[in-house]
Amino acid sequence: MVAPSVPVGYEQLAILGNGAFGKVYKVKRQSDGVVMALKIIDLSTLSSNAQEVLRNETELFSLLEHRNLVKCYDTFQNVASGEQYIAMELCEKSLKDLILECRRSQKNLPEKTIWLYTAQILQGVSYLHSRYKPNDTRLKCIIHRDLKPDNILLTSDGKIKICDFGISRPLGVVSKAMTLAGTYHYMAPEIIKGQKYTEKVDVWSIGCVVYELCTLKVPTFDTLFSTGQPPMDFISFTLPDIYSSELKKFIENCLIIRQDERFSVYELLSYPSIKTIIAESAIAPPVKPAQNASAENKHKMFESDEVSKPEAAAKNSGPARAPAAPTASPPARQSSAPALAPPPAPAKNVTSTPVLLPGFTEGQPRAITKQIKKEYYFDKNNNTNLMLMVLSGASVETIKANLHLCKFINKDGETALHMAVDKQARAYVELLAPHEATIRLREAVFSSVRNFPIKSKKIYNVSAMMLAALYGMSDLVEVLRPYESGLQSAEGYTALMLAIIAGSTVSAMLLLHEATLKTQRGETALIFAAKVGNKDFVSKLIPYEAKVVTNYGSTALTEACKMGNMSIVKQLLPHEGRLVVYDLNINLPHITKGFSNKQEIKQLLLRLN
Repeated sequence: MVAPSVPVGYEQLAILGNGAFGKVYKVKRQSDGVVMALKIIDLSTLSSNAQEVLRNETELFSLLEHRNLVKCYDTFQNVASGEQYIAMELCEKSLKDLILECRRSQKNLPEKTIWLYTAQILQGVSYLHSRYKPNDTRLKCIIHRDLKPDNILLTSDGKIKICDFGISRPLGVVSKAMTLAGTYHYMAPEIIKGQKYTEKVDVWSIGCVVYELCTLKVPTFDTLFSTGQPPMDFISFTLPDIYSSELKKFIENCLIIRQDERFSVYELLSYPSIKTIIAESAIAPPVKPAQNASAENKHKMFESDEVSKPEAAAKNSGPARAPAAPTASPPARQSSAPALAPPPAPAKNVTSTPVLLPGFTEGQPRAITKQIKKEYYFDKNNNTNLMLMVLSGASVETIKANLHLCKFINKDGETALHMAVDKQARAYVELLAPHEATIRLREAVFSSVRNFPIKSKKIYNVSAMMLAALYGMSDLVEVLRPYESGLQSAEGYTALMLAIIAGSTVSAMLLLHEATLKTQRGETALIFAAKVGNKDFVSKLIPYEAKVVTNYGSTALTEACKMGNMSIVKQLLPHEGRLVVYDLNINLPHITKGFSNKQEIKQLLLRLN
């Protein structure tokens, strides 16, 4: 086999090593002098399966754009030599190298440095997991599946860059990946056991990486899940005394064994230390858009793609115009249930109101007329400059200066607020909520929510707070609550119901005032809590929603029995047991999972007669 050679147009500077499929060189592009890494793969040595993996890697790599992912400059092929070339951003050091240096010098990393690296890893992974990617809307949720110190690179100025997407894959509308892939020490238990998994396998890997940054030891948690080992409920570990309990708790929340209880990257981004790091880092530079920019210039204009979240700055400048908080309250019940607290009123106006065009009405999008198109820039998807600024991570001041572009929707039915929620950008949401709250997204597909107890994963007429609740973004729920409380989707789902479905406890606590509302099928938040097995919220919702029978003749107790969840069955029996016995003709045991559960439930019901 002839050794791969650097193609014409590149000057070889050094050999960096072997990649997954070939050699990696440090090169200089002769056209502009940019120094980069060049991976060269000999296609003749690859099996058809390996070539498929390579195609997957290069296709994904060329489409992904985020400041915490290694940038792909170009991919091309030499048919004559049978070589594939991938030109990418150069980072000569990885977290693995850093860990080895610390190990040799016997010095631990400062905690602030660990938080700084962790925040950047989370931002990069949150982009991968995001269901909307501004640079290419075809890309949905992507699982990396091989996060480890070797694949997390460091630039000379301390910026994190995630690389190696050779085994990454998109997570489809209903798919749950099954292939065993990745490095064992950083693998989630569900992968090791050959079970179905979702993007939360990346969260487990992040926990392992942060653990290794703290201890300078390779994690060995994978050995706890090998064949023959007894089942475990949680991981036990210790950190050096120099690290805080908050950092240890962060790792614990990444290493929750049950993936449906494990934190999402969005919940981890809400950690106080993470939020502080992001606010202090001032990542996004100001953006100065031109009204009639060409496509090429527009791309350069919005090349920064991560949102800075300077909460401190946002607190000093409240929303420009705040509508009154919703006055709708749950209907009165003839019970001893405690009164539900109303949502707080939004912050009072402390900035000047932007000049809005004629036709502006609260809760409705503005029409894009020919006159409007003459005055303002819209791209081919009807994205405004404001939307593009949100997607690209413009400064808060730039967003403020363009609030006159609020209330437009693009061809996908999205507002700038919907995009800000998807970017987890609280500072943006605080600015946009007074203007765009209550405008609904026509439809949303929730492709990666575990155990989704709704027949269709497509929901229509969705509010921004519903998106935030379902994605576990409790800090954004807190911002949107005064504006969108009590809203329901076309099917009747509330943000409270969706938070419970997603397992977002903090969001659900903020939304308890939405209890007693029902879907079009007569379902309540209590019924969804029973379906997903959330004991805490079953207990909290019983005073408000017990004894509700759906349009299809089901109750929360019936759903708990279907799931075979005995602890919730016992919670609900005193409240709904007689209703089931007399109104549903004791058919309950016949739909219950597990023979032993059937017998136990039957005996419990018979005692009520």
